[in-house]
Amino acid sequence: MDRASSDAWRQFVLMELVQYLDQNRELILERYQQATDAPISRDQLDQEGLLDFELALTFLKDRNGWGQGKGFLGMNLIG
Repeated sequence: MDRASSDAWRQFVLMELVQYLDQNRELILERYQQATDAPISRDQLDQEGLLDFELALTFLKDRNGWGQGKGFLGMNLIG
């Protein structure tokens, strides 16, 4: 696969994830509050800028028989 196709795929996946986070922000926050013993309040999360996300995607390929495996998607969430 050429670099342009790979970059286009990465950009598409990134946009899908950003859209998902945006559309499901309230549901994610609600699940966080239910799953955590002492959750941070929505107001405090908002004041600290923790409801805004920046994503970085890395696609890892197992070219030499080691690593996470062909097609593994690594993702970092940067707050």
